[in-house]
Amino acid sequence: MITPPLPATGDALRKGELSPEQADVVVGAASANPRAERSLLKQAQTMSFAELREEVLPARAAGEDRGATERRTIRTGGCGRGPMPRERGT
Repeated sequence: MITPPLPATGDALRKGELSPEQADVVVGAASANPRAERSLLKQAQTMSFAELREEVLPARAAGEDRGATERRTIRTGGCGRGPMPRERGT
């Protein structure tokens, strides 16, 4: 059985706990940061749509930052550091 990437969001949408517009906002952020999915769903139940859109920005940015770090680690051979500048001018 294949598990959808954001099962809690799908469940909330099917149960009518989340509007399609709210789901779009949550999916956008939770796709970048899956760890934030449940928290965002709780917030969606109490916040206005405008508040929710603002609230997802940090969650999305955190996920994007983590993704950039992972890509950089892969690109630099696993050390997590980019090329080093010349330190002594040699």
